[in-house]
Amino acid sequence: MLQWYMEVLNMDLIEYLLNHYDYDEPILSRELYQEIDINPNTLRQSLKRAVDQGKLCRYEYKKGIYFIPNPNSLFKQQTINFNKVISKAYLFNKRQRIGYITGLSFANQLQLTTQNPVNIEIVTQNEATLKRDIDYTIRTVTLRKPRVKEINERNFKILQVFDLLNNFEKMSTEPIETAIDKIRSYLDDIHINREELNYYLKSYPQKTQIKVLENGIDYELTSK
Repeated sequence: MLQWYMEVLNMDLIEYLLNHYDYDEPILSRELYQEIDINPNTLRQSLKRAVDQGKLCRYEYKKGIYFIPNPNSLFKQQTINFNKVISKAYLFNKRQRIGYITGLSFANQLQLTTQNPVNIEIVTQNEATLKRDIDYTIRTVTLRKPRVKEINERNFKILQVFDLLNNFEKMSTEPIETAIDKIRSYLDDIHINREELNYYLKSYPQKTQIKVLENGIDYELTSK
């Protein structure tokens, strides 16, 4: 009777996953616990059974992450892209932005440094501590809690830039005069009012506020 129940449960789980996830999309067990009304131990057993049957794969570099293997893949041993994993785990929740990449990785994106960061630094609403390192074997992810209440598509670029200016001397090999042009270009599609700007600015030290004001970034954000 128990075996029959587990088989039915496993079929229901696979059907649910196929209806809600694409092939090679990261599936986080912590999300499943919230989505599916089932005992966590029972869900773990069902996930294991699906893996044993080849219907589901574990992400090899971190526990608690799965994916549905693509049946048309040319590769025998399948895995998923690391950037997909961190995007799903820390940057988006059901396609709603909840985090952003910061630190040297962002400075690299703006071509302000040639340093290759060992850690990927991420500010995310999924983190409640000031700083915490997560080992993914192939990379280490450093998580930080946000300075503001909510991260969204409207404000994440602003927060990235303010983070950069807050630690500019450590992040950039370019002088700030050169960096400002690249920062302005990055913020070109962003417009906020003065009240919003002040709300974000007050979350940062005075030295960062001065950099924003002295280099006209406040005008860039509020004048469009």
